[in-house]
Amino acid sequence: MQYLMFVVGIVVPIILLTLFFKKKIYLSYNKYICSAIIAVLIALVLEVFTFNFNSFENTRSDKMTVSADIKTSEVKSDGYLSPELYGSITKSASTEKNIYTLEMQGVDAKVNNIDVIPDSNDRAIECKVYYSDEAVNKYTESGDESVIVPSMKSTGHMHPHFAGKCRNLKIELKTDLNSEINSIQVKLNYPAKFSFDIFRVLLVAAICFMGFVIYFTRGKGCLQFNRNSNRQFAAIMGLVVVEIVFTVFLSIAGNLQFNENGKIQSINFQDTQDPYQELTLAITKGKVDLNSLNPETEIQEMRDIKELQKLQNPYDCSQRDGLTYKWDRAFYNGKYYCYFGIVPALVFYLPYYLVTGHMLKTKILALLLVVIIEMLMAALVYAIASQYKKRLNLWVVMAAILGFTNVSMVLFCINGSKFYEIAAASALACALAGLNFIVRAFDNKKMTVGSLCAGAAFMALSVGCRPNFILVSFVAACLMLNGLAKKGGYVASGNNKIKTYLSCVFSKSNITAILAIIVPYVVVGLGLMYYNYIRFDSPFEFGAKYQLTVFDTGYYGMTDFGKIPLMIARALLIPPTISATFPYVNAVSESSNYLGYYYGMSYMGVLAQPIMWTVILLGWSMKRGIKDMGHKAFVMLSVIVGILMCYVTTAMGGTSLRYSVDFAWLFFIPVIYIVFDMYDRGRNRKITKYILVLVGILTVATVMINVLLCISPTWSSISRKVPEIFYRIEEMVVFWK
Repeated sequence: MQYLMFVVGIVVPIILLTLFFKKKIYLSYNKYICSAIIAVLIALVLEVFTFNFNSFENTRSDKMTVSADIKTSEVKSDGYLSPELYGSITKSASTEKNIYTLEMQGVDAKVNNIDVIPDSNDRAIECKVYYSDEAVNKYTESGDESVIVPSMKSTGHMHPHFAGKCRNLKIELKTDLNSEINSIQVKLNYPAKFSFDIFRVLLVAAICFMGFVIYFTRGKGCLQFNRNSNRQFAAIMGLVVVEIVFTVFLSIAGNLQFNENGKIQSINFQDTQDPYQELTLAITKGKVDLNSLNPETEIQEMRDIKELQKLQNPYDCSQRDGLTYKWDRAFYNGKYYCYFGIVPALVFYLPYYLVTGHMLKTKILALLLVVIIEMLMAALVYAIASQYKKRLNLWVVMAAILGFTNVSMVLFCINGSKFYEIAAASALACALAGLNFIVRAFDNKKMTVGSLCAGAAFMALSVGCRPNFILVSFVAACLMLNGLAKKGGYVASGNNKIKTYLSCVFSKSNITAILAIIVPYVVVGLGLMYYNYIRFDSPFEFGAKYQLTVFDTGYYGMTDFGKIPLMIARALLIPPTISATFPYVNAVSESSNYLGYYYGMSYMGVLAQPIMWTVILLGWSMKRGIKDMGHKAFVMLSVIVGILMCYVTTAMGGTSLRYSVDFAWLFFIPVIYIVFDMYDRGRNRKITKYILVLVGILTVATVMINVLLCISPTWSSISRKVPEIFYRIEEMVVFWK
C-alpha cells in the first residue's frame, strides 16, 4: 500500500504539469499566479502521499509494546509475539555516559518497525540496536549509532531490514552522566505516523515556482541584463533576501532554547565577555589595556598577573597550567590587550554602548556583518556586470552572486560567532565596501573623487580590523591606478608605455583624486601606528606574538615552507567528504603529518567548490572579456594576493573553514568575469542554453554543498546544541527513514 501511495505522489504532479503545459492554462490567466497555484498543489500532493508513504504501511505482523522501568528493573509487554519472550533492563556507567541496555530474547517474529521511546531529561540520547535473525544467530550491530531526541518521538522510529524473523533484540541507550532515563518503551510493528511538514511544503513549492519562472524566461531575451531595469534589480534583491533569511535561520537555530517537551522557549544570544567588549569598556575609561575593568575582581586579577609574570615564558600554554588568566589576549609588560584590530570596537561596540548603556552581543554583530557582506558581494557583482561591455543574462549575474557568497565561506562565521569571526568578517566587509566604491568611482567617463576617497578609507579600515588585509590594498591599487591613468588620457600605444602610464596617473588633473586616496591611508595608518606604540612600544607590532593562546606564536615564521603542502591541499584543493548519512556532506579533518605545532580544524579547499572549476578558463578569458574590460591587473592581483593571503593565514594560524574567509573570496573574483565571458561567447555561438545549464548546475551544487556543510556535525554545533532543530531538518529531508 505504501509504495502505491509513493507512486501516486509522483504521478499526480506529472499529470498536473502535463495539463498545465499541454492545455496552456497559463495563457488565459497571469502565468505567475497560475505557476504559484500549481507549485503549491504539487507540494501538497508530494507531502501527503510521497513524503509520508511509510505512514500508509499495512503490516501483517503482530504488534507489541515492551515497557521497562529502570528503578524496578521490571520488563513487561502487551501484545503477542512469542510465549518465550524474555526481557531484561540493566544500567551501567562509563567515564562519560550512563548506559542502559534493554534486551528482548525470543522475539521470534517478523519485525518491520521499531519505535524506541525513552522517558528522559536528556535532550539527545545515543542509540544502538543489536539483533539476531534467521541469517545470523549471534548478536549483530544493526548500523551506526543513531540519536533519539525524547521530545521528538519520531526520531526513535526505525525501519529495520532483518533477514526473515528477528530472534532477539538488544537496544543500548547512552545519556550524559548528569541525565537519567526513567523508563523505556519499545513498540514493534507500528507504522510511522503521518507527519505534515509545512516547512517542507513551502520549500518544495518555492523550488517548483522557481522552475516555472526559469521556464517562462528561458532564451527569449526577457532576462537580458539591464542595469537600469527596476524589475531586474528587484529580482537580485529578492535573491539577496533569500540568502539573508537562510543566514538568519542559521544564527537563530544555533541559539534557540527548548524546554523538556521540545517547545521553543527563547533565543539566547548571550556570550561570555570577549576582548572586543573589554576593549570597549577600556576605551570608555580612557585607556587601551584590559586590566582592572571590574573593581570587584581587580585585586585578584593583579595577583594573577604577578604569578603570570614570574613564569619563564608566559606564552607557553603548559607553563600557565593552574593559573588564572585571560585567555586569547595579548600580554605585555604586565598588561592584557586585545590583539584583534581596534576598528570593530570603535565602529560597532563603542557607539552601541554609549547610546544604550548595554554591551553589543558578539553573536548579533557576527550575524549583522555576514548580512552586510552578502549585500556587498551582490553589489560588487552588480557593479562589474553593469560595466561589462558585452550582453549578459540576469540568471548568469544571479549565479555569480550566489557563487560569491558561498565560495567566500562567510556563512561559516555564523557557527561559533566569536571575536575571531568578528575580526575576519569586519575586515572583509570593509574590503568589499572599498572595492565597491572604487569600481563605481570609475563607472562613468567622469571620475567620482568622493567615491574614490570612501573606497580608500574602507580599504585602510580593513587593515585596522585584520592587519593581513593590507595585501588587499594592492588589488584595489591596480583599479585606482588604471582609472587615474585613463582619466589622465593614457592610451596603450608607443614604445615607452610605462613612462607614459605613470605620467598620466600623476598628471595635474589627478592631484585631487590622488590626495583623496592617500589621505585616508595616512590618517588610518598613523592612528594604527600610534595605537600599536602605546601598547607594545612599536608602531608596527599588532600584538600577534604576545598571544596567550595554545602556542607561543612568537615562534611562528613566514619562512616555514613546510606548511605549503598543507596550504595547497587543505585550503585550496581538498573536497568535502561524502557520507551515506545525513547531511551527506562533511568538512574534512585529518592528520597533518607535520612535525611541529599546527592548528587545524575542519576544512575544505576553496578550489574544490564546483563553480570554482571554471577557473581553468582564466587564461582563455584573459584574452577576451577580462582584457576588453581593462581589468586584467585586477583579476591577476586577486589571484596572486589570494595565494599570499592563503599562505599568511596558514603559516600564522592553520587551516579552518573560518580562516578561509580571509582569502576564499579573492579566488572567486576571476570566476565572475569567466562566467560572464562564457555566456557572451556562448551567445555568439548560439549555445547559451547549454552555458546557462552548466553554470546553473555548478552553482546549485556549490550552494547545496555549503548549505549542508553549515549544519554538518563535523563543523556546526547545531546537532549538539539544538538537536531539536538538526533532527527536524533530517526528518524533512530523509522522509524514507
